[in-house]
Amino acid sequence: NGEWPLYMYEKGNLKKSWTNALGSAAVMAAYVAAGRRDWYICSDKDVWDLAPQVLLLQEAGSKVTDSFGKPWSYNSRELVTANNNLHLRLLSIVQSIKKEHQL
Repeated sequence: NGEWPLYMYEKGNLKKSWTNALGSAAVMAAYVAAGRRDWYICSDKDVWDLAPQVLLLQEAGSKVTDSFGKPWSYNSRELVTANNNLHLRLLSIVQSIKKEHQL
C-alpha cells in the first residue's frame, strides 16, 4: 500500500527513495503520471533532468511543486509531486524532514 514509502520518509530516511529502487528518475515520474505510483520526490537535479518530468506529470494532472509548495520553476532543483489529494500531506512530511535535519 502507499503508506510504506510515506512511513519511511516520516521516520527521516530521506536518502531512501523509490527512484533509486527503480533505477531511473524518469521512470518514476512516468509511473506517477500513469497512476502506477502515488507520489515522487526528487532533489538535487538540474533543469534538464527535471523539466521533461515536470511536463509529463503536469500533463497527466499531477500537482508538481518544489519542497516549499511553490509551483515548480526552471530555478527549482527539486520536485514534489502527487495527486491533489495526497500532495499536501506529502509536502508536510517533506518540510518536517527538512526542518528536522536542517536541510
